[in-house]
Amino acid sequence: MGKKLDSAPNTGGAASGGHDGHGAGHTPASDPGILGTNVGELDTVLGVARRSGVTGAVEATVPADAGTAFTVTQTREPWQFSTDSIAIEGATGTVTDVSRFADWPLAANLTSWGIALHMGLLFGLLNQLILAALAVALLAVIVRGYVLWWRRRPTRGTARTVGRPPARGTWRRIHPVVAVTGVACVVLVGWFVALLGISLVAFLLVDVADGALGRTRAG
Repeated sequence: MGKKLDSAPNTGGAASGGHDGHGAGHTPASDPGILGTNVGELDTVLGVARRSGVTGAVEATVPADAGTAFTVTQTREPWQFSTDSIAIEGATGTVTDVSRFADWPLAANLTSWGIALHMGLLFGLLNQLILAALAVALLAVIVRGYVLWWRRRPTRGTARTVGRPPARGTWRRIHPVVAVTGVACVVLVGWFVALLGISLVAFLLVDVADGALGRTRAG
Protein backbone atom coordinates (compact mmCIF):
# COMPACT_ATOMS: atom_id res chain seq x y z
CA MET A 1 0.00 0.00 0.00
CA GLY A 2 1.45 3.39 -0.95
CA LYS A 3 1.08 6.56 1.09
CA LYS A 4 2.37 9.94 -0.06
CA LEU A 5 3.85 11.95 2.76
CA ASP A 6 6.75 14.15 3.71
CA SER A 7 9.77 12.57 5.32
CA ALA A 8 10.81 15.73 7.18
CA PRO A 9 10.31 15.67 10.96
CA ASN A 10 7.05 17.02 12.37
CA THR A 11 7.69 20.21 14.29
CA GLY A 12 4.23 21.69 14.30
CA GLY A 13 1.80 19.20 15.79
CA ALA A 14 -0.84 18.03 13.37
CA ALA A 15 0.23 16.89 9.94
CA SER A 16 -0.77 19.04 7.01
CA GLY A 17 -0.96 16.30 4.41
CA GLY A 18 2.70 16.20 3.44
CA HIS A 19 2.20 17.30 -0.16
CA ASP A 20 3.99 20.62 -0.04
CA GLY A 21 7.36 19.47 1.30
CA HIS A 22 7.52 22.02 4.12
CA GLY A 23 8.02 19.97 7.25
CA ALA A 24 4.74 18.05 7.45
CA GLY A 25 5.25 14.79 9.31
CA HIS A 26 3.31 11.58 9.62
CA THR A 27 1.76 9.99 12.67
CA PRO A 28 0.83 6.38 11.90
CA ALA A 29 -1.55 6.07 14.86
CA SER A 30 -3.70 8.91 13.50
CA ASP A 31 -3.92 7.49 10.00
CA PRO A 32 -6.44 4.64 9.77
CA GLY A 33 -5.79 4.31 6.05
CA ILE A 34 -2.50 2.48 6.62
CA LEU A 35 -2.97 -1.18 7.52
CA GLY A 36 -0.63 -3.93 8.75
CA THR A 37 0.84 -5.17 11.98
CA ASN A 38 4.08 -3.21 11.58
CA VAL A 39 2.76 0.29 10.98
CA GLY A 40 4.44 1.53 14.13
CA GLU A 41 7.80 1.06 12.41
CA LEU A 42 6.98 3.62 9.75
CA ASP A 43 8.48 6.59 11.58
CA THR A 44 11.73 4.68 12.04
CA VAL A 45 11.78 3.78 8.36
CA LEU A 46 11.20 7.40 7.32
CA GLY A 47 14.01 8.53 9.58
CA VAL A 48 16.43 6.06 8.01
CA ALA A 49 15.29 7.07 4.52
CA ARG A 50 15.81 10.74 5.34
CA ARG A 51 19.33 10.10 6.63
CA SER A 52 20.05 8.11 3.47
CA GLY A 53 19.12 11.07 1.26
CA VAL A 54 15.59 10.03 0.27
CA THR A 55 13.91 13.25 1.38
CA GLY A 56 11.08 15.58 0.47
CA ALA A 57 7.67 14.25 -0.55
CA VAL A 58 7.87 10.46 -0.58
CA GLU A 59 5.58 7.48 -0.99
CA ALA A 60 6.00 4.70 1.56
CA THR A 61 4.84 1.17 0.84
CA VAL A 62 3.90 -0.65 4.05
CA PRO A 63 4.46 -4.42 3.76
CA ALA A 64 1.53 -6.69 4.45
CA ASP A 65 3.74 -9.27 6.18
CA ALA A 66 6.08 -8.69 9.11
CA GLY A 67 9.72 -9.08 8.12
CA THR A 68 9.19 -7.68 4.64
CA ALA A 69 11.03 -4.46 3.86
CA PHE A 70 9.31 -1.10 3.58
CA THR A 71 9.85 0.80 0.33
CA VAL A 72 10.23 4.59 0.40
CA THR A 73 10.25 6.37 -2.97
CA GLN A 74 10.51 10.06 -3.80
CA THR A 75 7.42 11.19 -5.70
CA ARG A 76 7.40 13.34 -8.83
CA GLU A 77 7.26 16.96 -7.76
CA PRO A 78 7.80 20.20 -9.75
CA TRP A 79 11.49 20.93 -10.43
CA GLN A 80 12.58 17.57 -9.00
CA PHE A 81 14.71 15.74 -11.52
CA SER A 82 15.49 12.59 -9.55
CA THR A 83 13.34 10.01 -7.77
CA ASP A 84 15.47 7.85 -5.50
CA SER A 85 14.05 4.78 -3.79
CA ILE A 86 15.15 2.78 -0.75
CA ALA A 87 14.10 -0.49 0.90
CA ILE A 88 14.36 -0.71 4.69
CA GLU A 89 13.59 -3.43 7.21
CA GLY A 90 11.15 -1.92 9.68
CA ALA A 91 12.19 -3.99 12.71
CA THR A 92 15.92 -3.27 12.50
CA GLY A 93 16.12 -0.15 10.34
CA THR A 94 18.55 -1.97 8.04
CA VAL A 95 18.80 -0.70 4.46
CA THR A 96 18.38 -3.69 2.14
CA ASP A 97 18.42 -1.92 -1.22
CA VAL A 98 18.89 1.57 -2.68
CA SER A 99 17.98 2.74 -6.17
CA ARG A 100 19.61 6.06 -7.07
CA PHE A 101 18.24 7.98 -10.03
CA ALA A 102 21.78 9.09 -10.87
CA ASP A 103 22.78 5.45 -11.39
CA TRP A 104 20.03 4.77 -13.94
CA PRO A 105 20.97 4.48 -17.62
CA LEU A 106 20.60 7.68 -19.63
CA ALA A 107 17.64 6.26 -21.56
CA ALA A 108 15.80 5.55 -18.31
CA ASN A 109 16.52 9.08 -17.04
CA LEU A 110 15.23 10.63 -20.25
CA THR A 111 12.13 8.44 -20.15
CA SER A 112 11.36 9.48 -16.58
CA TRP A 113 11.84 13.17 -17.40
CA GLY A 114 9.74 12.78 -20.55
CA ILE A 115 6.86 11.25 -18.60
CA ALA A 116 6.97 14.01 -15.98
CA LEU A 117 7.17 16.63 -18.74
CA HIS A 118 4.22 15.09 -20.56
CA MET A 119 2.19 15.04 -17.33
CA GLY A 120 2.95 18.71 -16.66
CA LEU A 121 4.89 17.97 -13.47
CA LEU A 122 8.53 18.55 -14.33
CA PHE A 123 8.46 22.37 -14.33
CA GLY A 124 5.23 22.96 -12.43
CA LEU A 125 2.94 25.74 -13.66
CA LEU A 126 5.35 26.73 -16.44
CA ASN A 127 5.21 23.17 -17.76
CA GLN A 128 1.40 23.20 -17.70
CA LEU A 129 1.21 26.54 -19.53
CA ILE A 130 3.54 25.24 -22.25
CA LEU A 131 1.44 22.09 -22.64
CA ALA A 132 -1.73 24.22 -22.86
CA ALA A 133 -0.13 26.37 -25.57
CA LEU A 134 0.95 23.22 -27.40
CA ALA A 135 -2.60 21.85 -27.25
CA VAL A 136 -4.01 25.11 -28.66
CA ALA A 137 -1.39 25.07 -31.43
CA LEU A 138 -2.25 21.45 -32.27
CA LEU A 139 -5.94 22.31 -32.49
CA ALA A 140 -5.10 25.25 -34.76
CA VAL A 141 -3.07 22.99 -37.04
CA ILE A 142 -5.92 20.46 -37.23
CA VAL A 143 -8.50 23.14 -38.05
CA ARG A 144 -6.13 24.71 -40.59
CA GLY A 145 -5.67 21.31 -42.21
CA TYR A 146 -9.41 20.95 -42.76
CA VAL A 147 -9.57 24.50 -44.13
CA LEU A 148 -6.81 23.72 -46.64
CA TRP A 149 -8.55 20.50 -47.66
CA TRP A 150 -11.80 22.41 -48.18
CA ARG A 151 -10.06 24.85 -50.49
CA ARG A 152 -8.60 21.98 -52.56
CA ARG A 153 -11.70 19.77 -52.48
CA PRO A 154 -13.08 18.37 -55.74
CA THR A 155 -15.71 20.61 -57.29
CA ARG A 156 -18.20 20.19 -60.09
CA GLY A 157 -16.73 20.43 -63.55
CA THR A 158 -13.37 18.93 -62.55
CA ALA A 159 -12.07 15.48 -63.35
CA ARG A 160 -10.51 15.03 -59.92
CA THR A 161 -11.98 12.49 -57.55
CA VAL A 162 -9.84 13.70 -54.66
CA GLY A 163 -8.61 17.08 -53.57
CA ARG A 164 -5.95 18.95 -55.49
CA PRO A 165 -2.54 18.16 -53.92
CA PRO A 166 -0.45 21.05 -52.60
CA ALA A 167 2.36 22.36 -54.77
CA ARG A 168 5.62 20.47 -54.41
CA GLY A 169 9.00 22.04 -53.67
CA THR A 170 8.03 23.91 -50.51
CA TRP A 171 11.15 22.75 -48.67
CA ARG A 172 13.38 24.25 -51.36
CA ARG A 173 11.91 27.68 -50.67
CA ILE A 174 12.60 27.53 -46.92
CA HIS A 175 15.73 29.19 -45.50
CA PRO A 176 18.47 26.56 -44.99
CA VAL A 177 18.84 27.34 -41.28
CA VAL A 178 15.11 26.87 -40.71
CA ALA A 179 15.12 23.66 -42.75
CA VAL A 180 18.09 22.15 -40.90
CA THR A 181 16.60 23.10 -37.52
CA GLY A 182 13.26 21.57 -38.45
CA VAL A 183 14.83 18.35 -39.68
CA ALA A 184 16.96 18.08 -36.52
CA CYS A 185 13.89 18.51 -34.30
CA VAL A 186 11.94 15.92 -36.29
CA VAL A 187 14.82 13.42 -36.07
CA LEU A 188 15.18 14.03 -32.32
CA VAL A 189 11.46 13.56 -31.65
CA GLY A 190 11.31 10.53 -33.93
CA TRP A 191 14.24 8.92 -32.13
CA PHE A 192 12.70 9.20 -28.67
CA VAL A 193 9.10 8.60 -29.80
CA ALA A 194 9.68 5.61 -32.05
CA LEU A 195 6.09 5.14 -33.21
CA LEU A 196 5.89 8.74 -34.35
CA GLY A 197 9.31 8.43 -35.99
CA ILE A 198 8.25 5.36 -37.97
CA SER A 199 5.09 7.17 -39.13
CA LEU A 200 7.13 10.17 -40.26
CA VAL A 201 9.58 7.97 -42.19
CA ALA A 202 6.67 6.15 -43.87
CA PHE A 203 5.08 9.49 -44.83
CA LEU A 204 8.41 10.72 -46.23
CA LEU A 205 8.88 7.58 -48.32
CA VAL A 206 5.37 7.84 -49.74
CA ASP A 207 5.93 11.52 -50.57
CA VAL A 208 9.27 10.80 -52.28
CA ALA A 209 7.72 7.97 -54.28
CA ASP A 210 4.82 10.18 -55.32
CA GLY A 211 7.21 12.93 -56.44
CA ALA A 212 9.33 10.46 -58.43
CA LEU A 213 6.21 9.04 -60.08
CA GLY A 214 5.01 12.54 -60.99
CA ARG A 215 8.35 13.41 -62.59
CA THR A 216 8.33 10.15 -64.54
CA ARG A 217 4.88 10.85 -65.92
CA ALA A 218 5.85 14.41 -66.80
CA GLY A 219 8.95 13.17 -68.63
